[in-house]
Amino acid sequence: MSRRRFAAKGLVPFCLLAAGVAMAETGEQTEEAETGQWHELHLDLGLGVQTGQVDGMGRSDNLSGEGLRGIGGFRMDWRTLTDAKEPASLFLAAEQPGPGITRLDLDYNRQGEHRTRFNFRELPRRLGDGRTPFLGAGGYQLGLPEDWVGAPGTGGMERLTESLRPTAYEQLRRSMQLAHERRLSRHWQLHGEVREHRRTGTRPVAAVIGSTGGNSRAALVPAPVDYTTREAELGLRYQRDAFHLEASYFLSLFDGGNNMLRFDNPFAGVGGWAPGVSYPDGQGHLGLMPDNESHQWRVGLGYVFSPTLRLSSDLQIGRSEQDEDFLGYTINPNLDVDEALPRDSLEGRIDLLRVATRLNWRPMNRLRVDIRHRYEDRDNRTPVDVFNYIGGDAVNQNSGEAHSRARLNLPVSFTEQHLETRMAWRLDGGGQVHGAWRRERIDRDFSEVGRTEEDRFTLGLRQRLGDNHALSMEAQRARRSVDDYDATAVYFLTRTEVYTDGVAEAVRFDNHPLLRRYNLADRNQTRARMRWDWTLSDSVHFGSDAAWSRDNYRNSPLGLEKGSSLGLASDLVWQFSSAWSTDTFLSLDRIRARQRSRSFRGFAKEVESQDPDRDWWMDNEDRIATLGGGLEWEPDEGDFKLRFEWAESASRSEFAIASGPALDLEPIPSVRSRGRTLSLNGQHRLGDGLSLQWNWYHDRFRSNDWAWDDVEVDTINSVIGSAQDFGNESVNWYSLSLRWDLRPG
Repeated sequence: MSRRRFAAKGLVPFCLLAAGVAMAETGEQTEEAETGQWHELHLDLGLGVQTGQVDGMGRSDNLSGEGLRGIGGFRMDWRTLTDAKEPASLFLAAEQPGPGITRLDLDYNRQGEHRTRFNFRELPRRLGDGRTPFLGAGGYQLGLPEDWVGAPGTGGMERLTESLRPTAYEQLRRSMQLAHERRLSRHWQLHGEVREHRRTGTRPVAAVIGSTGGNSRAALVPAPVDYTTREAELGLRYQRDAFHLEASYFLSLFDGGNNMLRFDNPFAGVGGWAPGVSYPDGQGHLGLMPDNESHQWRVGLGYVFSPTLRLSSDLQIGRSEQDEDFLGYTINPNLDVDEALPRDSLEGRIDLLRVATRLNWRPMNRLRVDIRHRYEDRDNRTPVDVFNYIGGDAVNQNSGEAHSRARLNLPVSFTEQHLETRMAWRLDGGGQVHGAWRRERIDRDFSEVGRTEEDRFTLGLRQRLGDNHALSMEAQRARRSVDDYDATAVYFLTRTEVYTDGVAEAVRFDNHPLLRRYNLADRNQTRARMRWDWTLSDSVHFGSDAAWSRDNYRNSPLGLEKGSSLGLASDLVWQFSSAWSTDTFLSLDRIRARQRSRSFRGFAKEVESQDPDRDWWMDNEDRIATLGGGLEWEPDEGDFKLRFEWAESASRSEFAIASGPALDLEPIPSVRSRGRTLSLNGQHRLGDGLSLQWNWYHDRFRSNDWAWDDVEVDTINSVIGSAQDFGNESVNWYSLSLRWDLRPG
């Protein structure tokens, strides 16, 4: 991905030109050079080398490929003196501190008149290297080698191993922003902003061929990523004495690139498939991100009635639309398709209405009252039709609507309201006691639950204990209640009536009727948090905090029953001499959950779904510990600076599973991981305006995750895997650079 750096290089001259223009304008506005001051003006040039690679967990950092490369940067910060008649400032930074990351920033400000800002960011994200038999990785057409041998499963694919080729799953994110603010008159101000975010690269996706759980086959294929989001905002603000009014328009355009990924079907001879869909004649296709756009209008106003009473309100009206053409029911011409799509595109439309109001009142010197209300309505106006879909490009289309593949789309909408009252009483010594009540109500349609309501109560204290101690505490209690939970609602809403009338009443469901989705279930929640800070002396500060929470899903026969978390942390900062200082931190976290469910198979749904002997339970616990710190040395002479940092983390996940006598379950292995980062940074002044900087960074990650360990391309007979492997990786980065201080004088 070395090509990513060329785009950034093209922007450097632009930024330098803009800086030159801005400096020229600044020079014209000032009578003497002494009216301004250089806070920063330096140039960095150097080399860096990377060995190894860490891709675990899809990390985003500035280490993205082994080898030697140049690094550098330029920074300038100029400001007029504080007593200048026309205050102004100019900041410019163009930096590439390491491989894979680029930063450009420009900020020119004429205080009280106008301000212009520009920034550019480029950041890679790696998802690891894999292997695939498909040709054309990164494109929209994936083929197979000419000598490919299709089979019902990976065990019979004679050319699978020989056909594998390496594939890098990596993405590059670029973002640009240009903003301008200008005062039009004493009371009017205009602001505008444009942004572009682009993501390119590849990612593994599951390409599925098949119509049922028995004959479905899949392959993890390298799918292209080419997303661009462009946003623009224009606003006008009026400010006069105690009143302000502002209006703005926001536009968002999303371009998903190509809307389809086509791939050759690598499987053959699978029972239940129609003729002509197996290798070498059959293909499959995937729908990718569709284009969409969003418009939003906003009006805000505020009024200060008195020094103790003010009111503000905000109104937003928006509309989001998606009308990308549908893909066909199938890409295989050998399949029978008698009924066309009900419409050419989704014709998706969501209307948004959001109103927020806030009242701030201070009836007494010690008492402050905040009242907030927010109303949000998302009205999904997308048409509803019956789609007579084809199962995974593998079977002929069924005619009519009396079958399970005739489905209706659900235009899910909701209305959400929040009302919060918060009161705070100021104590002697700068402390505070505060309490709050918050009520949330959400009305949904096309859902298992029509309405959820939650009341949350908060009580807290913040107080200094003498000259050296500070304590803060807060506790919360919340209770969420739902109306009648209908676990079969989505089943009936997505299927035709003529089909469901022919299905036995005892099996009219997808998820078990007793299963509750945790975000829609009745819940009691308790939280508590405490923070203690202790200043032992002018040079030593110690702090610790604890956080605890517990969730109880009180009416969930199946599903998540309860969960809890406990977090403990402490930090210490010690300046033990004028040249030496150290800091350290420790955090311990524990997360627990219990869930219960019932196992049933599709062909025996009626009997097995009612058999409590097929219930299973699982308790899982995650423990995470992190320890780290730093040591810094900077002599009084200021010619040398050294900083060492380290962090060690370890996690362990345990699973305890049990079941009724009808099931025979195997234990789930525990998962352990360990990470370590070390860094050493130094800066040495060689002479007037010249210094040497060097850096070493080390990162190591170890894991025994059974979900990745020893999982090969052919481990699962019905799936061609990606052969990604995370768990034993390390990386080192070394850099050496010179810094020239270019400030005059």
